[in-house]
Amino acid sequence: MLLATSVESSTDIASTCPLSMTERIALGKRKRMTKEEAYMNCNFILGSVAEVERLWSVAKNILSSNRKHMTPLVFEAVLFLKVNWSYWSDITVKEAMAELQSERVQQRLAEDTEHTGVVHG
Repeated sequence: MLLATSVESSTDIASTCPLSMTERIALGKRKRMTKEEAYMNCNFILGSVAEVERLWSVAKNILSSNRKHMTPLVFEAVLFLKVNWSYWSDITVKEAMAELQSERVQQRLAEDTEHTGVVHG
């Protein structure tokens, strides 16, 4: 069996003489083992059923009979805000709503300018 000590030398050997099936498998495995992974292996993190059950409980309270016609996007936003309540306040929501309203006004003015040719300002 002809096995090289590094991937570079084994590819040189592969180009000069034919490799057996076992040698090609070993060469492929060596290439995969030397490739750097883009993501960290998180197999050591254990999931918790309690966290999932807690999330389902919060979701059940949000999606009550009074709110059953809520779109999935709004439901996801409300659930996100409910679970992450410590990261925002009423001032944050007020600022976000004002920014959204300003963006909508700017978009409407731009659309009016496109259609009529009159520049608002």
